[in-house]
Amino acid sequence: MPTGVYERKLQTHCKAGHELTPENIYVYPSGIRACKICRADRSKRWFEENPAYSETRVERRDKDGLCRRCNKLAVLGKTFCEECSGKDSEMYRKKIQDGCCVMGRCSRRPIEGKTLCLEHTISESLRRHHLPRELYDAQIAIQENHCACCPTIFSYDKDRFSTPCIDHEHNKVGCSLLEKFACSNCFRSLLCGACNAGLGLLGDSPDIVVERMQRLKSLARKQ
Repeated sequence: MPTGVYERKLQTHCKAGHELTPENIYVYPSGIRACKICRADRSKRWFEENPAYSETRVERRDKDGLCRRCNKLAVLGKTFCEECSGKDSEMYRKKIQDGCCVMGRCSRRPIEGKTLCLEHTISESLRRHHLPRELYDAQIAIQENHCACCPTIFSYDKDRFSTPCIDHEHNKVGCSLLEKFACSNCFRSLLCGACNAGLGLLGDSPDIVVERMQRLKSLARKQ
């Protein structure tokens, strides 16, 4: 394993064996590089060993009514103070005018009709569901880039109904809606927007689905 500063910059894998791709490298202000997967694993283990500190800094500031960025008093009903909100709005408008992704320092072109680039659109969806990128990529390969319920081909460039949606069991103990870092336990598949909305409106209930199918068949006979 390289030990010198310049040798470490040439590393292609971290000590745990994770590939140091541009997406998996975190650069500290001092210039030292770190593996994002290892950092996330260490953070997860620490919070599991110290449940009293499981509440994040952002959650504590939200509870105290403080700005997420500068710790000043936040605007009533908002998560940032007036000064930080103004800075964010100005930067957001500039990025929109320049045709760049609005996420942080990203300079990639956003998806047509959206404000995020493809990479950040996927990463934001996975972040909300606490799912690793490896699981998402593996499922895309298994489903051959198709919806698990219909022949729709996944695409981020078309309408919202062709965008892959994360389907998971909402009522299962360990779901990310109930417990943090656990949605991989209830993950089922990737669906198109139409199928995901349909299953959600039907309450994920096989009985309701059968009942609606019988209703449609009876209406078809009358015609």
